[in-house]
Amino acid sequence: MTIKIKKNIFLFLHNIFLSARLFDTSNQFMTSRHRLTIVVIGGLFLCLGTIYSCNQKGDLRVVSRNFESEVEQQQNLIFTFNKDVYPDSMLGNWDSTVYIDFSPAVKGLFKWNSSNEVVFSPAHGFAPGAEYTARLSKTLLSHSKKKYKVSGEPIVFHTAPLMVTATHLSWTRGKNVANVMVQMDMSFNYEVNLSEAANRLKLSSNGNPVNITNVNNGNGKVLSLQFMPVSDKDEEAPLKIALDKGIPVAGSQYASVKDTAFTTGIPSRYNLSITSLAAQHNGNEGII
Repeated sequence: MTIKIKKNIFLFLHNIFLSARLFDTSNQFMTSRHRLTIVVIGGLFLCLGTIYSCNQKGDLRVVSRNFESEVEQQQNLIFTFNKDVYPDSMLGNWDSTVYIDFSPAVKGLFKWNSSNEVVFSPAHGFAPGAEYTARLSKTLLSHSKKKYKVSGEPIVFHTAPLMVTATHLSWTRGKNVANVMVQMDMSFNYEVNLSEAANRLKLSSNGNPVNITNVNNGNGKVLSLQFMPVSDKDEEAPLKIALDKGIPVAGSQYASVKDTAFTTGIPSRYNLSITSLAAQHNGNEGII
């Protein structure tokens, strides 16, 4: 950031002097007072940039981290600073001291890997679909011989919102009827209340609504349901899937905040295809 600011200042000064020169050649009445005024203004900008740069160099701030805007629920966060602020004799121990403030608050422990790098491990993980703000605490300097100004720049990140990660359709015998049915298994990235998810699900094919029957309930990551065939032709049939917002994540106050809609295809019942493989070993040989 400092290098960029310096570069912009010098470009600004260059443009000032270039403008003054052009104006001088085109205007015979430009006086030395005018040129002096331009030089003074340019000098002021240079001084302000230098002061800002010096102040920035004195701040304790994060120069790198092991995460971007989105984190996993159980992910450890690593912060690397531009200053050595922690004694080597105390490295490697988990500490309950709050060196980074999180909003909303997150319980966890800190451990210093080096004099300028600390790792935070959340006790119960981060909440699903939540946005967090991290700020440096002044306790970072509690063991430092040198005192610095702590940067107040926030670090904003979030966990993933609730989303559908996969949809699998197959042909099977009905759960409560003898007819051949289409089964759809819809996978989510979090455990959800399956009954609530089914209540917010609408299916249609070629503009016609499709009635569904729940196969499972309770909490889980996979919602399974069945419905009657939408066509008796030997071809793939389109299936539109629409999920209304408000699906609650199990064990959390979070619920989905956006509607979701996408289209997939129901495979022909007359074609046999392998959709997935699972490998295992019985101790003597591998089996697929």
